[in-house]
This record gives sequence, structure tokens and C-alpha cells, in this order.
Amino acid sequence: MSLLHDFSLVRAAEHPLQNYRAFLGVPGTVQVHDNLLSYLWDTLQWIPTFNPPSLKTFAGLDRWGVTVIGHEGAAVSAAIFATWSNLFALGPDQLTLRGNWQFPENDDDAGDGQYARLHFDRAATVDALRRLSSLLDEVARSNAELYVLHIGI
Repeated sequence: MSLLHDFSLVRAAEHPLQNYRAFLGVPGTVQVHDNLLSYLWDTLQWIPTFNPPSLKTFAGLDRWGVTVIGHEGAAVSAAIFATWSNLFALGPDQLTLRGNWQFPENDDDAGDGQYARLHFDRAATVDALRRLSSLLDEVARSNAELYVLHIGI
């Protein structure tokens, strides 16, 4: 199972929301690792989104499913991803971030645990987030002709 989330720019008139499976691995897709999105998760809840299978609007991304970021959420999400990319650009070449709490694999250490340490290449991380922000800027300027399709893990 891949731990990558795919984000693709889609022209609404050419590809209705029910046709999302056609976008698996298309060129121009921006991929972001689940661990990084988990780190950003709280701020992603500020994004108005749409879930095509359920036909419901909500906020944030469907981690394991499909999410559409349309005109309503494009400007906010573009700003969120751009802001994170600018922040990470200030970091060292190898970004080390605090992940989720982990329990030990050995039962002898029950009760002990620690936060996972997440490691990301700064240049690749900043590039992916800036490309994603750019796609979302296009959606914001498109008069609802475009959307970004997110396919979760």
C-alpha cells in the first residue's frame, strides 16, 4: 500500500466528479507523503471540500478516499500549502519533524513510548508543496472550470 496522496488538476467540463478513478497516476500529479499530511492535518481542516462518492461537502481531506478541492476551497488551500512551503524552506536540508506517538514493539517496555521522528528532504518537500499551491491557484482563478482531485492512501 502506498502512503502517498495524489493531487491532480482536473478540467470540470471534461471530467465529471464520478470519473475520479481515471486520474490515478496521471502526469502532473503532485504526490505528498501521508506522514507529511498528518503533520499538516489540523490546518487542512480549514479547507472547504467535497466528497464525490458521498456527494457531501465537508472540511479537510478524506485521508483514505477521494476529495475535491473546488473553487470554494482553492484560495485557502493554496495559501495553506504555500505558507507551509515557505516555512519549510527556512529549515535545514534534512527536515526532522515530530510525528505521532508510538508505543514500543516489545511488551517488556509497556508504558514507554516516544514520538516518531519524520525525515523529509527539504528541497523535495518545498517543491511538492509549492507545485500543489500553484495547482490550487489555477483552480482559484478558473471561475470553477478546474478542480484539484485528491486521492488518499
